Amino acid sequence: MITRNSRLTACVLAGAVVFSTIPTQAVYATTNVNAEVKNYITGGTYSFSVGASSAINETIVLDDMTIAENESQVVAEPVSEYMNIAITQVNEYLNVRAEANEEAEVLGKLYNSGAATVLEAVGDWYKITSGSVTGYVHSNYVVVGDEELCKSVSTRTATVATEALKFRKEANTECGVYALLEEGKNLQIVEDEEVAEGWYKVTDGEDTGYVSAEYVTVERNYTHAE
Repeated sequence: MITRNSRLTACVLAGAVVFSTIPTQAVYATTNVNAEVKNYITGGTYSFSVGASSAINETIVLDDMTIAENESQVVAEPVSEYMNIAITQVNEYLNVRAEANEEAEVLGKLYNSGAATVLEAVGDWYKITSGSVTGYVHSNYVVVGDEELCKSVSTRTATVATEALKFRKEANTECGVYALLEEGKNLQIVEDEEVAEGWYKVTDGEDTGYVSAEYVTVERNYTHAE
């Protein structure tokens, strides 16, 4: 619903009443001495006097009239899992400090291409948490929210979430099987995304094959602060 001020103009020429109004408004009037203008959206009634043979311009202001309009459905963009991930871009390591200044105590070290979750921005610093360390890093030495960078410095692990899962040679149910994997078995995902509609390409350290995405849980792994 959108609320706005609208203006309705009634012009009477030789006994005829002509109304100019917005397309969504339905009104009518009679040509007697006390013509009524009825607004079917608000239910309000407005009266004014007209002479049947005179030419008058009469303006009625409908203040704060509520007009029903078609409202476009707003579809929210999915929130990226990378939007609060900070990746260090330094030669060796970045100090994580107890406060947002360069003189504060060093609580830990975040090595190059290490990852942290940004909790809040404090001036030129970020308050972050990484592994067991929570503190502050200078914003000049990290990149935040870069999906491609996050993917390039991380790995993903698929963990078997059923009692027994076939580790297949190809991404279909008709191919051969390397092994039957037990629940809790961890596999490294070789390709970052699902392939062939519902399969992950993985390796167990010896063979490379496929497991059904339906029966594994997936976690992204980063290097964290020490």
